[in-house]
Amino acid sequence: MGRTDITRSPTPRFDLLKLEDYLHVGIQFSRGCPFNCDIIELYGRVPRTKSNEQVLTELDALYALGYRGHVDFVDDNLIGNNLKRFLPDLQSWMNKKNFPFEFSTEASINLGDDPELLSALGSANFFAIFRWDRGS
Repeated sequence: MGRTDITRSPTPRFDLLKLEDYLHVGIQFSRGCPFNCDIIELYGRVPRTKSNEQVLTELDALYALGYRGHVDFVDDNLIGNNLKRFLPDLQSWMNKKNFPFEFSTEASINLGDDPELLSALGSANFFAIFRWDRGS
């Protein structure tokens, strides 16, 4: 079965939402999980990511609409999917925009084994991470 090329995903139509009716807005950086995640049957074991520019364009769209607050990266395991290449760009974007968003996500428990990544997440304004045991 072929896997969707998410680099071809259009920017979501956030303008169709009544943003004031939402506790947070969800965006997606990647699909797939390199571990025994419960989603590998749907999205596969090989992670696929959007480009840094795609995700920043989505954040720009939310920002332009006046949204400020909680943005959840809805990825099933954000740290399993080339996150380290994205975080410097995200942190720079957040600095330029004066930190308009706070982020949350889901990640496997081995995130705790990487203090550098934990620090980078904090610097990019991640405030909550739902953790799970990646299994074997």
